[in-house]
Amino acid sequence: MRHVRIVWVLLALILSVAACRPRPAPGPATAGPASPTAAPAPTMAAPTPTPALPGLGHPVPAGGEPISLDNLPRLQPIWRAQWPMWHRLWPTSEALIGVGVEVMVISPSDLEIRQFFPLPAGTEFPTALAVSGDHRTAAVGTSEGDLWRVDLSRGEIRGEARISESIKALAFLDPQGQRAAVLADGLRIWEADGSVSSPVGVLPQKDYSGQLSPDGRWALAVDNQGVGGLYEVPSGARILSFTVPFTSPWSVALHPEARYAAVAGRDAVVVLRLDPSGGRAETLRRLSRSGVRGMDGSASFLAILSEEGGGTRLQVLRWESGESVVNTLLDRPFFHVRLDETGGRAYLADFNRLEARSLSDGELLGRRAHPMTDFGIPLWEQRAVVLSSKPLGPWDPEVALLDLATGRLRWQRTLKSPVRSAWADPQGRWVAAALKDGGAEFLKLEDGESVGRLELRDITWLGPDGQGRGLIGLRENTVMLWPVEGKAPVWRRALPVPRDLRLIGAVSPQWIAVAPLRGQDTRFGEYNRIWVMDHEGNIQNTLSDRQNFGNIYRLEWFSDHLIVHMLSGSSGYAFIFSIPGGQQVASPRIRSAYDLTSIYWWPDLRMGVVNNLLDELVVFRMEGPSVAMRSLHSEEELWVHDVQRVGNGSLLLAGAQSVRVLRRGEGSLRWRLKREGQLQAFDLNGMQKVWERPVPFSLLWMALSPDDRWVMIGSAEGIVEIWGVR
Repeated sequence: MRHVRIVWVLLALILSVAACRPRPAPGPATAGPASPTAAPAPTMAAPTPTPALPGLGHPVPAGGEPISLDNLPRLQPIWRAQWPMWHRLWPTSEALIGVGVEVMVISPSDLEIRQFFPLPAGTEFPTALAVSGDHRTAAVGTSEGDLWRVDLSRGEIRGEARISESIKALAFLDPQGQRAAVLADGLRIWEADGSVSSPVGVLPQKDYSGQLSPDGRWALAVDNQGVGGLYEVPSGARILSFTVPFTSPWSVALHPEARYAAVAGRDAVVVLRLDPSGGRAETLRRLSRSGVRGMDGSASFLAILSEEGGGTRLQVLRWESGESVVNTLLDRPFFHVRLDETGGRAYLADFNRLEARSLSDGELLGRRAHPMTDFGIPLWEQRAVVLSSKPLGPWDPEVALLDLATGRLRWQRTLKSPVRSAWADPQGRWVAAALKDGGAEFLKLEDGESVGRLELRDITWLGPDGQGRGLIGLRENTVMLWPVEGKAPVWRRALPVPRDLRLIGAVSPQWIAVAPLRGQDTRFGEYNRIWVMDHEGNIQNTLSDRQNFGNIYRLEWFSDHLIVHMLSGSSGYAFIFSIPGGQQVASPRIRSAYDLTSIYWWPDLRMGVVNNLLDELVVFRMEGPSVAMRSLHSEEELWVHDVQRVGNGSLLLAGAQSVRVLRRGEGSLRWRLKREGQLQAFDLNGMQKVWERPVPFSLLWMALSPDDRWVMIGSAEGIVEIWGVR
């Protein structure tokens, strides 16, 4: 199977501004009021107010017209829920400064947002933050090379610049925040007049990890060959060099006075003692550590965040002795750590959560958290939406239910392991979460309380039973239904294949389909079959094709039709079967045979759409026994997803997400998501796009209500939005 590799920076998603978006002129960024009082639940964060639209605390407006070709120009946002996001932190003596979609001044005592200053529209998510010595100015850098200078006392943008590469680190060179060092494609200097120098000195200009000291005197850089150096700023002159025993460093940390440094690789962290005056570096120790997500250094301590199980291990060591002062396993994932040695705190962040912990014993001192919004399951009858992490990742242990009738979170739960997939009971009683540790947890829809947990490690969960009894899973060659409550399956069905044959499957509200995954020995095609079962485990049909069914890499359902994706060379093709009869009704070609390519089929029209991931949308129509294919839409670096038909007509709605393709190779596609999405509409009769509207945030999922009155969209920025005709 060809896999899509999605690049998650910050151990998650990189979101960036589209290159074609007009850049706003620098000017005031209106200071928002202090954040409202947090919800009673201790883990709830105070939402960022959105004056333009009703949102959290307000019900979704009722009424409206069903969407049609005629009223598309009046389709617009009518409600938005938005929470803050934490991406980079900078402790000061008075406050904690954070940045997400806005710059925030945060109270260290309770992590309440005192003030926030929105960044200009179109600014992507940040990758670097610095605060001046007088604490009056912040600098923000992004992965697209945007630079913003923010006056924290007035809430105004006081300067902007842009370079062509992602910003790795920032530091001011003077206490007033007039000049700043920028690590990107080497070392650059951002001057007080807004100009940015060309790269200075001899720092590497690509394929390296780097950090600046808080006072901007020193730069640390380690390239992908493991060769590192300490450099003087602003000249960029190399002061000393060293080599670590691994390549492609994951993270680096630098002592504020450049007396020590740490470099993390795939399975180790190397701690070095630096002597800038003597131009020497020596290895103090090598720590066995895998999955390092982030590091930070203070005058006395080195903090290391590493992934462990479904959570994060926080270890704080003394630089010189290596003595561990904090070593605690946290039950939540984090990607960013900042030390405040003066305040005795370590701050941890991961998009939707912020924590403060004691530097003496790791005790939790404060927490703010809200749901992930990059995956949603609308429950239209209940006027609610389940929020969780996207199956693509990054996985997060939070699951929540947002009540659209009240505009409030009905409940939010942190599970024991990150959520890989989530489903809602067709009967509306529970939510099921398949976990990273292999188990599954069932939460009562009404209040989020756990009503059952399956402690299993060797099962692939396919989806919910149509009667709401539990989850259908696949273990070796056996399909089984595990109930919400109970330790034994309701039924098992062993398939006539070896137990070590790798199988894949898909579940619809009525049917189950299972087939061997391509690339295996199927005994000269003997096992090249698709077994179709009902939800009692009874085999209703067995589809057989010795030649083609050895190439299956994906199964998906579209109503009562089974869509079988198969690989052929660098492209692919699909068979569409009517179930349970098993008649083949269409066979479209697939240009991009990736595991995220989707196919939609409408039997009443005898036509469908192949969504070729980043390449194009292609309409296919059955004309007798043959299939005619015609391009509907093609746009570079745009990922179209969630194509949905409006009513029974020719109008299609789709969500789309802008991306930057980093590498396209045989069998793989690597991209970076930008902070820009689109809603689009297509007319199948006219074979053209008839409407589109940009959204100023990522658009990762879209759902159309059954009555065609609401469009719900979700993003990675803590936003859920509903559109309607007004």
